Amino acid sequence: MSPTLVRRPTYATAADAIAQAKELAPGFRERVPQAEQLRRLPDETVRELHESGLFLLLAPRSMGGSEPNYYAVLDCTITIGEACPSTGWVYALWAAHMWLLAEFPEHIQREVFDGPNPLASSCVNTVGAPTCVKVAFAGLGVAFSRAASTTVTG
Repeated sequence: MSPTLVRRPTYATAADAIAQAKELAPGFRERVPQAEQLRRLPDETVRELHESGLFLLLAPRSMGGSEPNYYAVLDCTITIGEACPSTGWVYALWAAHMWLLAEFPEHIQREVFDGPNPLASSCVNTVGAPTCVKVAFAGLGVAFSRAASTTVTG
């Protein structure tokens, strides 16, 4: 049984959250072989992410989150993913789901965020035919464009 947390840390700025991700990165890097062998994140990695409060960056402050902005999650994902790509992928997925849960009615949010280690995940089923479109990306001081495959529903 894993220990329960009473209150996770929050971050006043995106830079604080990114600094925490940088502090955790060496441990994630060391556990890459273990993650590959297990074919999942090691328990220690998940525990450290929970204890860090990074999963809740996009959760509402009223629910124990930090609410900086999505770029903070992207920067944390980059930092974590450079150390361990699998941990970066899972972190991004779980952090995004915490943001999605923040869009639910308050009573649903409370059921999730009032727990000791809130976490959720889901799967997506896309429909439609892919179509190649020109996509431009900008942000974080970098701008570029590329052809991307986009799912068109209809």
